[in-house]
Amino acid sequence: MSLPAQSPHLATVASDADDIRDIRGLVEVSSPWDFVLWLVVVLVLVAALGWLVRWLRRPPRPPPAPSPDAVAFEALERARAWMTPAQAERFGTAVSTAVRQYIEARFEVSAPRRTTEEFLRDLTRRPVAELSAHVSRLDELLRRMDLVKFAREPLDEPQMEGLLDSAHDFVRQTRPGGPESVP
Repeated sequence: MSLPAQSPHLATVASDADDIRDIRGLVEVSSPWDFVLWLVVVLVLVAALGWLVRWLRRPPRPPPAPSPDAVAFEALERARAWMTPAQAERFGTAVSTAVRQYIEARFEVSAPRRTTEEFLRDLTRRPVAELSAHVSRLDELLRRMDLVKFAREPLDEPQMEGLLDSAHDFVRQTRPGGPESVP
């Protein structure tokens, strides 16, 4: 069966009709700023994630250093173990060292490497306000400890207890906050 012959003009019209399509909606063309915005968002997220990982991996903070008076009280309590007449020299050295290290740490005065005379002379030359009122008590305590350490002066337990109490009182009277603060 053959198809009827069509005019060439009609064939062209039919093919053009098939070619016509309906209008589509607007095609949105993305702005270059959209890319920049997404890039910034991604960078912020990566930075936040990096900060979070670093924060989670940070080493724990070390505990605060003990105060000079707490260190001195602890050293004085350790000296109590040598409160026997046979160990008077060791006891005197421990108490003297505890007091001198306390003064060095608390008042920023170099104490452990000087003789008692040099140390007390420097204190009177450059008086430290909180320490000035206690220089005579300190002088008496350190000279007594020097006699025990260097002259090997014998001490009995009540004398040792008195020297230890005197050292405790000195630290208690000169610590920050004064004698009212907790031990």
